[in-house]
Amino acid sequence: MNTLGTCAVGMNMKISANMKGSVKEFYEGRRTEGSAWLENAPDLLKLFPDGDKIVAYRLYVDCILKIVGAPKEQANVPKKETCVSVFLECAADLKKGDKSSAQSCKRYVECDPDNAKAHISLAEALIETKDTAAANTSIERARTLEPNNASVIAVGYAEQARSAIREKRYRDAQRYIMSSIEYDVKTNNKKSLGRDYATLGYVETRLGNYPSARRVFEKSIALLQQTDHKGSLARSYWLYGRALARTGERSTGCAYMTKARALLNQTNDAHGLDIVEQSLDRRC
Repeated sequence: MNTLGTCAVGMNMKISANMKGSVKEFYEGRRTEGSAWLENAPDLLKLFPDGDKIVAYRLYVDCILKIVGAPKEQANVPKKETCVSVFLECAADLKKGDKSSAQSCKRYVECDPDNAKAHISLAEALIETKDTAAANTSIERARTLEPNNASVIAVGYAEQARSAIREKRYRDAQRYIMSSIEYDVKTNNKKSLGRDYATLGYVETRLGNYPSARRVFEKSIALLQQTDHKGSLARSYWLYGRALARTGERSTGCAYMTKARALLNQTNDAHGLDIVEQSLDRRC
């Protein structure tokens, strides 16, 4: 059970029984009548979008085999099949926004060089270190590995847009994020689309296209309200509120930023909450 919990990065357990005798007696092998079942839901799955659950299960099983030992016929499992710990380290570093994520994500690519998502993760980390050329190389490698995977291509464009924004290349960012939207529409990924539209809204404000920014921010919010991703919705509220406050709609803008703060208070995103608080202090 400890092995299952370790590999699951925490898990939810449900036990249901309809029998004579206690669950304790059932586990001890003593006489009982009826039946009982146990359901374990690995929290590892929460790190993956719906389309990647199979990948999550594979990593979960690989982790268990690595700890308890694989059967003889699986003794020669390729190295890339046992990369779960490296993936988790890379994912955790990226979530924290830690610049050291470049190192952990490089190890992820070295462990599983034919995994397109590993190269996308490395690109995301390299953008944090402002190594745009290396990030673009990783994105191109991901596209080469999965040329027909719309999700991989979309994420690559979204990361290139993020890099362009950091370098204040807003026209390039606009082009990249619109390409990301084109591919995310194909998969109908509401979370990714919502995030893309929020990014496009920000870019449009930087280009002075405020009517367009309003339209895409409203699209972003409508899509993200249909998901359970509070952090992405909070980001959209904050960006929209900040844009409104800058264009003279201070009251409405502050209301959106207050919504963002309320959502972030329900998460563990202390960094995001601090940014929103600063915007509220400065503009409201």
